[in-house]
Amino acid sequence: MSGKRNDYIVEYKGLQSGTYQIDYQLDKDFFSLFEDPEFQDGKLNAKIKMSVFSYGLEFVFDISGTVKAECDRCLEVFDLPIKAHYNMKVRFSDKTTDPEEADEEITLSTEEHEIDLKQHIYEFVVLSAPSRRVHPEDGCNPEILKAISGGDEEEENAEAETDPRWDKLKDLLNIND
Repeated sequence: MSGKRNDYIVEYKGLQSGTYQIDYQLDKDFFSLFEDPEFQDGKLNAKIKMSVFSYGLEFVFDISGTVKAECDRCLEVFDLPIKAHYNMKVRFSDKTTDPEEADEEITLSTEEHEIDLKQHIYEFVVLSAPSRRVHPEDGCNPEILKAISGGDEEEENAEAETDPRWDKLKDLLNIND
């Protein structure tokens, strides 16, 4: 079973019990499906293992690749590595849950015959991204960092000038620089 580009709806009614593999390539087209997306572009592979049982479904999401993210330090866009592994269980019942409120398990009506994985995939990508996004290994542009910090002169002046109240406190405590 292979997913088509921008087709993240999986029909499970009529499938025999067993395991099925679903593969997606996530890129700019995928991220454009979301209103106000956190990421605008990326190159990710989503491999989803779907197990079908008489009482429900189980999904194992393995997502890896990179997304375009803005560096929190220098504000340049860079490729942020993403590696995600999530499990999600779906059970069938007449009492349903809202997929947006579900964590690892959601409930679908026994009348349903398909599930849209798009939102789940997107949320797993976002959850896998670190909260602080910076270039790896000091990859920030030094010119931009210099401009943001105000240049070397301001840094030197800031270090040279100290608040005289702190100097008095240092004298009282007999702390030497």
